[in-house]
Amino acid sequence: MVAMPFHGVRDGRLMDLSFAQVENALALTHGIVDEKRSAFASRLKHLQKLGFPPGTNTGRGRAANYRAEHLFLLGVVLELNQLGVSPERAIAVAQAGLPSIARGIRNIIRAGPPSGGRSKTFFFAFDPAVLADLMGMDTDEQRKSISARCIGLKTFRGAIERWGEWGLRRLALVNLSQLIWDLAEFSQGSPTEQKVFFEDLFLWAETVVRPDGDT
Repeated sequence: MVAMPFHGVRDGRLMDLSFAQVENALALTHGIVDEKRSAFASRLKHLQKLGFPPGTNTGRGRAANYRAEHLFLLGVVLELNQLGVSPERAIAVAQAGLPSIARGIRNIIRAGPPSGGRSKTFFFAFDPAVLADLMGMDTDEQRKSISARCIGLKTFRGAIERWGEWGLRRLALVNLSQLIWDLAEFSQGSPTEQKVFFEDLFLWAETVVRPDGDT
C-alpha cells in the first residue's frame, strides 16, 4: 500500500474507470469467488438502475464512467449490504451520511495507513433499522433513522455513551479506513496510480464538505 500521507496537492490527473475495473476492485475487496462474479456484477448493475452512484449514468447505449468517488460510494453501499441492509436503504443511509463520510475521508487520507501500532481508524456508524419500511415512520422519523456519522476511535467511547443515553438500541459500524486502503490497492496497480485515487477522492470530499469553495 501507498503510505502518503496526503495534504491536498494534485498533479491534474483524474481517474477514469470502466465498469469491469470497478467490478473487479469491489469483487477483490469483498473476496467474491470466480464462479459468483456474474451474480456480483448483476448486483452492481441493480444499484446503477437505482441511480447510484449519481453521475455514472451517461444515457442509453453509452457505457458508464466511474471516478474514485463512485468506486468508494459503491464500496460503502456494499458494506451496508453485507450487514443485511437492503440496497434501497443502504443508498439512503450513505447519502444521508455523506457530509460526515467526506470529512472522514479527508482525515483518513491525511493520516495515511495504520503504522507503528497506532490506530488511525475511522468508522461509519449508523442504525441499520432493516425493518424501517415496516415501521410506519413519518418523514421526520425516517430522516432521523438514517442519520449516520463518521467517527474516529478517539471519540468513539464518548459517542457510544451519548447514543446510549439517547436510547439508541442498534448500531452498525463500517471500517472506512480499511475500505479506502483496500479499494486503492485493488483498483490501482502502481504507487503512482494509487496516489491519483487518493488525490481524486480527497478533492471530491472537499467539494462535499465545502460545496461553495469556502475554506
